[in-house]
Amino acid sequence: MTRKVDLVQRFSNLLHHHLPSGENVLAKGMRHILTSPSQLIRPQLVYATNQAFHGSLDHADGAALAIEYIHSFSLIHDDLPDMDDATTRRGAPCAHRLYGNGQAILIGDALLCEAFQYILNDSNTPSIQRLMLKALSKASGYQGMTLGQSLDISPPNDLPAWIKCYQLKTGALFSAACILGALSAGMDEFKYLLKLKRIGLKLGLCFQLQDDLLDENELPSGKDKHLDQNNLIRWLGTKDTESLYNEEQSQCMSMIQSLPNPQPLITLSNTIFSRLCLTNAKN
Repeated sequence: MTRKVDLVQRFSNLLHHHLPSGENVLAKGMRHILTSPSQLIRPQLVYATNQAFHGSLDHADGAALAIEYIHSFSLIHDDLPDMDDATTRRGAPCAHRLYGNGQAILIGDALLCEAFQYILNDSNTPSIQRLMLKALSKASGYQGMTLGQSLDISPPNDLPAWIKCYQLKTGALFSAACILGALSAGMDEFKYLLKLKRIGLKLGLCFQLQDDLLDENELPSGKDKHLDQNNLIRWLGTKDTESLYNEEQSQCMSMIQSLPNPQPLITLSNTIFSRLCLTNAKN
């Protein structure tokens, strides 16, 4: 089994090889966000799910790049003054702080457009590429991540709405990463793709709940502190948020364990969950 650290190094090398060239503002801005320190969770999900179905990582490289490019696009737009109005991202100035609002929007647009070419240029069959493009465009568009961001602008007022917001904002792209990883291994059975979608949604929900709880406990979540004044904890409370997190985590791990070769995804999921140990959290 390929170790987690190997997956990170593999993708880091791949990303470095495919960084945009040139000294224009778009290329500089794209390199700025793509090379900033990151956990690279989404491309790791692509690789780990590829391994869960005994695939070749060579067939997963294009999907991993596409996922990271789209994630980076979403971060740039999310940081804009009319969205979160952030000043820093990953310990560095946000793109709009360096290049201005207009250029930041265009940098994000360029990342989004470039993402899909990596799937079209990979070594998978045209039929697999079409399925990947369909899954990724749906997950990142008005039915997925973008809808989640839209819902986040006006905070929800009940638990189902909060869960939907979190699942779409983060879970939609997690789901796409899992589905693309399976497709890169040649797995296109509906029952598995549906299960992977659910796994991704639960992982994304847990990730968002972690951010809320980390901020509540004043532990580093990687975001500007002031950005989380509106979150689920403010509505549900810390203890009930912890209970929801533990329940979703347990269900997610049970679903992962039913995959053909679950260990790579179990290892990565445990790394994600280890950002926060609720049993030791101090309120």
